[in-house]
Amino acid sequence: MTAVLSLVVALGAMAILFVNRTRAPMVAMLALFSILPFRSVISHWEDNEQRGHYFGYWFGHDMFTPPFNDPKTGKPLYPEMDPDTVLYGGTDPGRFNPTYMIFCESFIPPSKRNAQDPNFDRRDVALITQNALADGTYLQYIRAHYNRSAQIDPPFFSELFRGPKEIEAGEKTNIIARMMRPLDRFFLKLGDDIEKKRRAGSSFFKEDHFTDLPGFIAKLREGQDPLSRFLYENLSKETQQLLSQEILTGTARARLAEDLSHLLEREFGGRASWRRRTSRGLGALKTICRVAGLTKLRTKRPPCNPKVHT
Repeated sequence: MTAVLSLVVALGAMAILFVNRTRAPMVAMLALFSILPFRSVISHWEDNEQRGHYFGYWFGHDMFTPPFNDPKTGKPLYPEMDPDTVLYGGTDPGRFNPTYMIFCESFIPPSKRNAQDPNFDRRDVALITQNALADGTYLQYIRAHYNRSAQIDPPFFSELFRGPKEIEAGEKTNIIARMMRPLDRFFLKLGDDIEKKRRAGSSFFKEDHFTDLPGFIAKLREGQDPLSRFLYENLSKETQQLLSQEILTGTARARLAEDLSHLLEREFGGRASWRRRTSRGLGALKTICRVAGLTKLRTKRPPCNPKVHT
């Protein structure tokens, strides 16, 4: 079939050149030659199609969790990877597949995960490859993941318009680079917001986190312990008024969750320094509430790797 297609294309090109002897029509020739890869793509499409082919998923998933039990003993074939493991990956598949499982599969909602294991969540694992530990770019990548406060990323656009000698001398930048600063501020804020939501978003309160809202509000209003008094005093006046009503509305639940999340942000640094805090620190207030039975713990694993903010 390939030989026949090649012969047809060649004869077609000869016919075009025969009709146009003075000048080759480039549009017609390009259209003809664009047919050449068509047969190859169609004939190999089924073999190359990845939909329903789970080898990569199995490779990454099975590094963390055994997929089957031993038919003789009924126990897992091998033990599950320990929590807070530092995983050293050497080969390309040994890095890429667990990277996907840790930073992609683990972050999406359970309803969107692979149906074979919707509860998979291994954000506690730190992944490193020894093959690139001497590479400066890779070290920046690792610091950005696990020691974010030590990785200070320079503004991309303004630095792009500064010369090496200018940067080395530490001189005031040129006017073109200064004109790029609004663009840098926009993208830096966008990146900070995305990174914050990705790393610590599950530490903040949502409306459905309150298991006993009337009991929680009663403790806040009575203020019998320092924590309750502190929380109630730091709620907004509007939220305090909503909580003082006899009939609680959905607005009260939403405002309470919003105020508690703002309190978390205020106490642990805000946008400029949130990345220097650990997820355990960011969730300290929420953990106290969980222990007191005021809110529910939604997942069995930490909301994000505790090492990423240190």
